[in-house]
Amino acid sequence: MNAGDLVPGRRPGGRLPGRLFVTVCLVYLLHFAPNVVRETYLAIALGDDFSIRVDPYLGLHPDLFQIPGRGAYIDNNPGASLLGALPYVVARPVLALLFRLKPELVAPKPAATYDDPRPNRTRFMNEARARGLDVKLGLAAATMHAGLMVPLAGLATVLVFLFLRDRTGSEDLAKWLALLYAFGTPMFFRSGFLNQNMILAHCTLLAYLALAWRPPESLPEYRRLFAAGLCLGFGLLCDYSAAPLLLAFGLWVVAIHFGKGGAAAGVRAGASFALGAAGPIALLLGYQWAAFGNPLLPAQAYMPSTDLSVEGWHGFRVPSAELLWGNLFHRGYGLFAFCPMLVAAVLAPRYRNRMGGLNAGE
Repeated sequence: MNAGDLVPGRRPGGRLPGRLFVTVCLVYLLHFAPNVVRETYLAIALGDDFSIRVDPYLGLHPDLFQIPGRGAYIDNNPGASLLGALPYVVARPVLALLFRLKPELVAPKPAATYDDPRPNRTRFMNEARARGLDVKLGLAAATMHAGLMVPLAGLATVLVFLFLRDRTGSEDLAKWLALLYAFGTPMFFRSGFLNQNMILAHCTLLAYLALAWRPPESLPEYRRLFAAGLCLGFGLLCDYSAAPLLLAFGLWVVAIHFGKGGAAAGVRAGASFALGAAGPIALLLGYQWAAFGNPLLPAQAYMPSTDLSVEGWHGFRVPSAELLWGNLFHRGYGLFAFCPMLVAAVLAPRYRNRMGGLNAGE
């Protein structure tokens, strides 16, 4: 214990959350991946022109597509791009000054050799160079990494630490588990670039903490329910894969409150949760209306399919057992292949109500 911990009224280890945040941010900053994903283009369009159209970047990414008479759009929801646009807007005056002083950075450039066995990367690099966009796209991706993904990861780590400290009663155990969360899970490398799946994971964590964490200064119940719905509603604004999470959390909310106070309590809890989700969902419907002319059809309904045998909604198909297995165990991208310890989550019900474990409802 150091001298600062002996100050009256200060909880021992009170500086630890700040140290965790700084540590995570510094390490994550060093692991920037200059991946220019589809969400990056929309974030730049929002920051440059306050536009949802990505016409200047059509042809640079396979998930950018054009609707005749309406323009070009990204093949996904806009939530991650909305967040990514914020740090880009802050950095934009600096980037504009840089490009005025060094116009050669945004001038068209000749083709270059890109040492990568994947031909699509070489094709993208040279197409971006030909348009004078290579440096701009790289710097934009860097601002979104440093200004969004890094602080989100640091904040998530601190929240996990505080939650586990309250749950376990052990600050040391909570610290090491929080560091494991930061550096031993796919969050580490997924945060190297603007990533809607990682943002959805953060939204899910926040929703869980809103419902499961009961610190002394906790919010009133209806606000907690509203906050959980808001987080997962924003998750849906980022990606439609949040839909089953919204359903699962909604059922959890209704079931718990139904068990405590009957049908009326369950309905009120479900309504508070749904009200929180309603705002981001309304924004998503408004985006789809503005972009595609129909609020109920997602981008995947308009994205041209590379598989000519597929009819109907390109991008939506019957759930595939093979794809589910691959998402879990494929050595190239499977969740458990990259983080085997997550398999232990299936044992959580066995250890419910033990130190730091889940309760029956959770």
